[in-house]
Amino acid sequence: MAIFKFIQKKGFQGQYTIVKTYCTSIRKGRTHKATIRIEHTAGLSAQVDWKEEMTLCSKEDKPYHFNIFLYVLPYCQEP
Repeated sequence: MAIFKFIQKKGFQGQYTIVKTYCTSIRKGRTHKATIRIEHTAGLSAQVDWKEEMTLCSKEDKPYHFNIFLYVLPYCQEP
């Protein structure tokens, strides 16, 4: 509706449905995938994550403070 009102102010004399149909056809042509598949070679890449100052409490409410280091080799040859 915003596009329609904008072009109306510029002098467009057509109907809203014409603009709506045109915008729909443009959007369908621009659809992209949300994810990209990344291929990994064995031993050439890794993913690292680091989280500091984590705290967990035991059942007795005793706090445990720790840091986490995660190192993942993202290679798998599943069929």
